[in-house]
Amino acid sequence: MIWLVPAERVPEGAWLLGVAAILLGVNVIRYVKHIAVSGFSLVLGLAALLAAFSRIWRTDLPVLAICLLVIGASLVARPLLTKTA
Repeated sequence: MIWLVPAERVPEGAWLLGVAAILLGVNVIRYVKHIAVSGFSLVLGLAALLAAFSRIWRTDLPVLAICLLVIGASLVARPLLTKTA
């Protein structure tokens, strides 16, 4: 693989920031075009953004634990928030 910029000049989490921008950008375009937004790619984009900022700011966030908490909270909250007939 050919790298265009030396590794010393690029922050450690730059590729995560790129992945987050792509995933969130696709969902923004889908929203603007009135197409259903993918919740899975939205959550992945937000997780990648969180991980990117964690790497860039050199903090040690437990990203996996945060993702598991969000998944568990969504599994608990979804039945409570859905309307039943």
